[in-house]
Amino acid sequence: MPELTTPAQSHPAPSLQHIHQGAFNADIWRTVVTEDYTRVLSTINWDALFPKGAIPTQLLDVGCGTGTFPHMLRPQLPQETPIFYDYLDPAHYCLSMCQQVLHPPYQARRAFHTTIEDASLLTYTTRYDIVWALQSLYGIHPRSLSKAIKTINEALNPHRGTVFIMLAKQDAFIPQIYERYTRLFSTHKSRNYITAEPILSALSTHSMPAIVREIDCTHIISIRDDYRLDQYLQQCIMDSQPPEGWRNHPQMRDFLDSFRHVDVYRFPNPVWLMLGAPSQSGLAGRRRLLTYLEPISNQMVA
Repeated sequence: MPELTTPAQSHPAPSLQHIHQGAFNADIWRTVVTEDYTRVLSTINWDALFPKGAIPTQLLDVGCGTGTFPHMLRPQLPQETPIFYDYLDPAHYCLSMCQQVLHPPYQARRAFHTTIEDASLLTYTTRYDIVWALQSLYGIHPRSLSKAIKTINEALNPHRGTVFIMLAKQDAFIPQIYERYTRLFSTHKSRNYITAEPILSALSTHSMPAIVREIDCTHIISIRDDYRLDQYLQQCIMDSQPPEGWRNHPQMRDFLDSFRHVDVYRFPNPVWLMLGAPSQSGLAGRRRLLTYLEPISNQMVA
């Protein structure tokens, strides 16, 4: 079993992703996430990132969730080279579930029960070759964003460290419905949905070389599958017990209807996959990042 570590003097903030056994149908959301991660898997040159015969990799998973992504990636990795896997999440349930899927070449090591904002201990432990935060930084408070990026920057190996951050764009469906729902029904919520744009700006503020690949993700649900639609929307608004009839509020109903196409809903959720290098790596770090992307025409370079 990996070591479970909680930073001293740290009080982890609650995750925006509510973990209530039985409240959400995990299989429905896993299907959505799997489709999105499949597109990410085809975007990265994994042979360049994890070359055969290389030295063991030090990896940190920020907001590990239930480990869906490393589980999907595992068949593409060289099995003979260990990946020492540290992972953090504010939910004990996620740490436990992630640990269960970390089979070789992953070597589960330290599990941090914390958020990245409170993970200051990372700056004086391991220097990581890879840090990935896939759909997990949306819950950062805007005031803590700079601190979180600074922590990631300092945790990276200064010579070969790479951070992968995947987040929805501002015009994606999920942040739009989350903000709309919060405004109409949950005005007590103190957190916004952080999208990719401010993350990229924070990387620039900390002088971290970065490149961006936009990935088109669209979630399609039949208008006749009301249960799947309801489960999907509850995950999007991050509320397992929304008010009765919330979808029929005039503003919400009109908003959802705008995504209806004949007999399906098409919810566009374009994401940015941002690759960053340590601030001290400069132009060499930027060039190195380019080798990790499969070549396509619509690449964005920041």
